[in-house]
Amino acid sequence: MENIAFSAVQYQVALRKVNVSLPIDLIEELLILIGQLKDTGKVRQAEDGRFSVFDYISNIVEKGSPREVWKRLLATHPQTVTFCDGLKLPRSNNKRGNAETPVTTELGMIVITYLLPGELGDRLRIASANLVVETLSAYKESLNALLSQSVDANPAFPYSSTQLQEWVSYCNLSYLREVIRTDYQLGADYIEIEKELYVNSDTAQMVLNFARPKNGVTIPSELKAYPFPWDKLQAHKERKINRRRSCPKTTTPGQLELF
Repeated sequence: MENIAFSAVQYQVALRKVNVSLPIDLIEELLILIGQLKDTGKVRQAEDGRFSVFDYISNIVEKGSPREVWKRLLATHPQTVTFCDGLKLPRSNNKRGNAETPVTTELGMIVITYLLPGELGDRLRIASANLVVETLSAYKESLNALLSQSVDANPAFPYSSTQLQEWVSYCNLSYLREVIRTDYQLGADYIEIEKELYVNSDTAQMVLNFARPKNGVTIPSELKAYPFPWDKLQAHKERKINRRRSCPKTTTPGQLELF
């Protein structure tokens, strides 16, 4: 297999597939280090371009035999074996050795560096942890922003189920929400944020039409405006008829219905 060099961004994406997250600048630093070791002949290469794992470890780890360090890595992180094969590489006198040496690609060397003891490995693990924390923080902020959206932040779905329940106050709020979830389409007719449902104007009109608002309740004028969405109402009724034909009635005796 040919050892093709990729960009730091491509390596960053590939590393995520093995649960290693590293910032671009550190990946670039590692690629420069690997390039220097290769150019100075401190790390032997196989004919297909892959690098000697033992040579690389001996240049990175300050203490311990490369073979012993590698043996410990295989015992604690057996997934690293997937990056390596054993080959007989030429020795310093250009004679082929009798023992096989593990070889790997640049990507494998980056993963090995992440797992190695010592200052460089510690730097990578700390950077990885910080990157994960930053990613999770950004995700949490985005999620909180979504969950904290108010009715005003959702102009396409301006009416909450709580508002509708106040306008049809003889109806149980839980049952009203059940009706919305059952009879209307999530994303098209309503959205759900932190258990609150927000509906669009057409859905609000149809719910109020079925529920027959209580006398004296003030309904927003735009929900009384015409033309009424008769086509959507008819399609909605047909969906309910088909559902009723295929599903048994589940309401309890005396329970009020909105349709």
